Amino acid sequence: MPDKRLTMRKIREVLRLSRQGMSSRQIGRIRGISHNTVRNYLDRLDRIGLGWPLTDGLTEADLERRLFPPPPEPGPKVRKRDVPTGLISIRNPGAKRHPMMANRQTIILASSSPYRRAVLERLGLEFRCQNPGIDETALPDETPDDLVRRLSQAKAIEVAEGVAEGLVIGSDQVAVLGGRIIGKPADHGDAVRQLRAASGSRTMLHCGVALLNAATGRMQSAVEHVEVECRELAEEEIERYLARDVPYDCCGSLRVEGMGIALLRRIRSDDPNAITGLPVVRLLGMLRAEGLALP
Repeated sequence: MPDKRLTMRKIREVLRLSRQGMSSRQIGRIRGISHNTVRNYLDRLDRIGLGWPLTDGLTEADLERRLFPPPPEPGPKVRKRDVPTGLISIRNPGAKRHPMMANRQTIILASSSPYRRAVLERLGLEFRCQNPGIDETALPDETPDDLVRRLSQAKAIEVAEGVAEGLVIGSDQVAVLGGRIIGKPADHGDAVRQLRAASGSRTMLHCGVALLNAATGRMQSAVEHVEVECRELAEEEIERYLARDVPYDCCGSLRVEGMGIALLRRIRSDDPNAITGLPVVRLLGMLRAEGLALP
């Protein structure tokens, strides 16, 4: 439960600022709200599938009920031996238990990104998400590789501080074009400028991933690279794409999970999943090193 309830107007503002890439701490400082409240609302909104902009027909009372539903009526007690052994948590009660979960390790994704979450869901893993809410400002003279490695580790550490055990995944991604680091666009004009610069050029994505065992303190981390080459883009193509995909929450304004893939000429990488911001090949190796039984 957050330490205070927010009005719909403030919730819209929190979503807008989060979409622009601000951390929960930055949003909290700007709006005069504790970062824990900001993170709690973002997590709840993500769980019920609401994002920016909120549905126009949604009333404040409707939003309140969806964010804070009444507790369910208590049901009959179930003896442990009556629970089917082929099922997993209430998040996905119909899913078959993955063999790697036999050692009862809890996996936590330190991210509110729907793209990273979708990657883990495709693997059939049981996990939960938590927004780390850290300051992602680059340090002076920090290289792209150092930046994504540091932020991946910082996200995992931030979330791990609140749990006694579990494997916490942190990840981060930045794009480098013409020797300059570019992140998520601030607005439509910024997105247009990013795509103009990328037109006919090669952009290098630096993708960091970290895995922290909250119980032992063991940290593993790695950085993968993805080179993407854009076609020559006409102004009308850029505008059509931005209107269709609205990729303002994507590094370099490129949503490859959507029609952003149509803007590219080629992609080069040792790990094709890294383009989404989560290097899966490296991550699975880290999970194996923690003793999880993977194929």
